[in-house]
Amino acid sequence: MASASASATLAILPAFLLGGVAVEIQAELALSDAAIGALSATFWAAMALSGVPGGRAAERLGPTTMTRVGAGLSGLALVGAGLAGSVPVLAACMVVGGMGSGLLNPATDLTLATSVPPGRRGLAFGLKQGAVPLATVIAGLGVSVVAQTLGWRWAFIGLALLAPAVGLLMPCLGVAPRDRTAPVVPPHPSVRSFAVASGSGMAAMTATGAFYVASAVRSGTGVAAAGAFLTVASLVGAGSRLWFAWRRADHPRPYGLSAVLIAVGAIGTLGFALGARSVALLVATVMVFGAGWGWNALFVLAVVRDNPVRPAAAMGSIVAATGAGGVLGPLAFAGVQRAGGDSAAWLLVALLHAMAMVLILRGERVVRLGARPGDGQTATEPDHPPS
Repeated sequence: MASASASATLAILPAFLLGGVAVEIQAELALSDAAIGALSATFWAAMALSGVPGGRAAERLGPTTMTRVGAGLSGLALVGAGLAGSVPVLAACMVVGGMGSGLLNPATDLTLATSVPPGRRGLAFGLKQGAVPLATVIAGLGVSVVAQTLGWRWAFIGLALLAPAVGLLMPCLGVAPRDRTAPVVPPHPSVRSFAVASGSGMAAMTATGAFYVASAVRSGTGVAAAGAFLTVASLVGAGSRLWFAWRRADHPRPYGLSAVLIAVGAIGTLGFALGARSVALLVATVMVFGAGWGWNALFVLAVVRDNPVRPAAAMGSIVAATGAGGVLGPLAFAGVQRAGGDSAAWLLVALLHAMAMVLILRGERVVRLGARPGDGQTATEPDHPPS
């Protein structure tokens, strides 16, 4: 569980650190807002392209090997970004970081699916997915201090130390024994709907994370207040991911509950579109981050549970779609905002939430119509998990 939480944090650090110290990077390397956005998109695109191969490699080579490879790539990206003296080098580091994320996520999910007892998997996935927004808060607070004292480069280099920590924490797990003569079982057909749903949800999340503070300030909220609201809501989001996966792991309809949480997030986003301020803005922000972001861990747990034979392959597809959403979300928000203003852009985000909700419910229907969790799969736990 410790390794999974550290891996989830490390996987997204290159992209989130880039945004956290964007002002300092722009001042030193003479970059525009568009250039920072393009660098961020490069990370998510590389993650999208490496997700599916990463899932297959985790199943073929084992989760330990791919976790350590992914951690090595992420650490290399952080060190390289800290030493980068030009935009092409920084872009190459974002590509390497995105590849590391695409390898880390399926390998980590495979580790939890095969090595954690079934009764504790809700807690395990809640800790793993909840580490992302919580780590964002902690990293943001730390980066603001480091960047102001030692410089932005040391923020990247210092947090690269998380990479060897992931390697040391990762238990030595072998590859599950497999009958090479048996046909390869594909992930459950519902994964297609769930992947697109995850991409739509991620597009909404990344757009919100990128533009929330700026939009709130334009609506009349102070910078300090907007930042405080974001910090509080991110903490709520981390807690809700953990709570729903841990305490609602046995919910009879985990996808239905995920859809309800997304709907709550969509309603909160409508508050942004209406220009909510003060207490109303805080309530809307907690709804968006607490519920609109809080469904992810329960959702991932359900997908892994419904694909007991090939959990890494299923999550590889989810990771690929998530990366694509990370690319498209901020770009779509920026384009709509330029054409129609903040209200129109937030309506787009609400629509993305709604699309994710509908697609999850559609995928749930596919699961219910199937006789078992997967074509040719069994719903039982693996008899011999890797050891």
